[in-house]
This record gives sequence, structure tokens and C-alpha cells, in this order.
Amino acid sequence: MGLMATGRKKGKRAEKLRAQGGWSANSPVFWEYVDEGEKWEDAATDQIGL
Repeated sequence: MGLMATGRKKGKRAEKLRAQGGWSANSPVFWEYVDEGEKWEDAATDQIGL
């Protein structure tokens, strides 16, 4: 996982990650990364050691 997916999984704000990663505010690639990171939020396997 990269900066965006890992950061979102750890609860970091997308805006902060966007600025640090150098993406423009309307970058479609940026929003794809946000979606990728957020799909792991509250995953069924979270915190169960798998």
C-alpha cells in the first residue's frame, strides 16, 4: 500500500495526504487513491489478526 491508502486506513485526513503527496485538489488519480484507502475502513478483518 502507498501513502494514500495507508494514510486513509490509519484515519489520516485526505486533504493532509493530498498536500503532502503533491496532488492537485481536483486530481482524479488522487480521488482514486482516496477510494482505494477508504474501502478498507471498518474492514471485516480489521483488528482480528488475519
